[in-house]
Amino acid sequence: MDQDNESKSARSNRIALDFANPDALLESLKRDMTPRPITTGEYISPRNATEEKIASIWQDLIGVERVGVLDDFFSLGGESLIAVQALSRIRDRFRVEIPLTALFTDDFTVAALAERVNEELLSRDSKHDTNSVLGINATPENEDPSLDPCPPSKGEERR
Repeated sequence: MDQDNESKSARSNRIALDFANPDALLESLKRDMTPRPITTGEYISPRNATEEKIASIWQDLIGVERVGVLDDFFSLGGESLIAVQALSRIRDRFRVEIPLTALFTDDFTVAALAERVNEELLSRDSKHDTNSVLGINATPENEDPSLDPCPPSKGEERR
């Protein structure tokens, strides 16, 4: 029993040290990245900035060195909780809302997500362009806060 307690204590100390130095933790995680698993298709590198950013998010979360645009998230070793984290990071990075139902499509790939993100961005931009052409001032003061796809956090509201 004492040996189990010592090993738990040693493990707790190691974890505490890892969190004390986040740069070292990130470096150790990068060293622990696995090679790209064998998938059904060939590797196709990201073709635009959106695909590059999404592939980078997947690489960080799944721990795979190379993520191709046609690789399925779950085939690369991703799990549902990690997929939720991926969608959260995509929302933070691009300021678009991708619904959780996107996880359950047959095509949960970098390319499909990038297309969806670009569609959301174009939709938002075209709304803004249409408002400016019509002379509508769509500043945050005039917008309905309930329509905001990224409402402020509780901390932002307190400021």
